[in-house]
Amino acid sequence: VTTARQTAVVMMIVGGSAVLGQFLANEQLPQQVATALGGVTENWVAQILLINIFLLLLGMFLHASAAIIVVVPLLMPLAQQIGLDPVHFGVIVCLNLGIGQQTPPVASVLLTVCSTTGLKIEEAMIYGKWFIATMFVVLLIVSFTPATALWFRSLG
Repeated sequence: VTTARQTAVVMMIVGGSAVLGQFLANEQLPQQVATALGGVTENWVAQILLINIFLLLLGMFLHASAAIIVVVPLLMPLAQQIGLDPVHFGVIVCLNLGIGQQTPPVASVLLTVCSTTGLKIEEAMIYGKWFIATMFVVLLIVSFTPATALWFRSLG
């Protein structure tokens, strides 16, 4: 019974994200945002910050798989235009969505952990805030130092 309840919670979140992703795709909101992000400024630092903010907000409301399917194909041309390597961009996307999924209002990963362990969200956030803060620091380092994201690729 407990396993069924936990699975139901996770599937409700994933299902809700899929519906939201479909709505966003139908309304062409990601295309509008991608166009707007590209036209705001020519400064690549500002564009990376805007991409980070957009992906972080998206991760707060959408499950990562839905966000990647809906938004990455639209942001990839912008990323290439400002000179981001595809691997570097992929790492930025994953970090942003990872942070977003652990922060309210939806916090799909946090809800999954809490339903599995029996912790209250408030208890989990006591320790989770340090993890999220660390991920923000890593995100900033990776966003503006491409070598950190591309280092593993150079090993092979």
